[in-house]
Amino acid sequence: MRGIGMKQYGGIEQLTEIELPTKSIGPDDLLISIKASGVNPVDWKVREGLLQADFPFELPLILGWDAAGTVTAVGTNVQDFQIGDDVFFRPELDREGTYADEIVVPANIVAPMPHGLSYAEAAGSVPWRFS
Repeated sequence: MRGIGMKQYGGIEQLTEIELPTKSIGPDDLLISIKASGVNPVDWKVREGLLQADFPFELPLILGWDAAGTVTAVGTNVQDFQIGDDVFFRPELDREGTYADEIVVPANIVAPMPHGLSYAEAAGSVPWRFS
């Protein structure tokens, strides 16, 4: 996966392009091609190191924790999604972020993208938890 993140904590000058191996898709996971990612205050707080006590991130780290995109692979146990579905989601904060071209996430944190929204609108309206 290729994205924008940081190799060390600090100011905006720490943002850089990062390439990390895409995680293997597990039986309960989805591989999603990210089309848009939301920007939130948590992103700069992580970048500046303000959340290190609660979330000991392994660096380098791709930032971003809201996104919308298209499912490109489905784990063997996943029943509710198929390749080509448009979805939106918020990965757990202690995982890799969404300022990337693709990401593997558990299917249970993903929801179908609401009809009529663009990817950017969906990425900017991800609820904290889906019911």
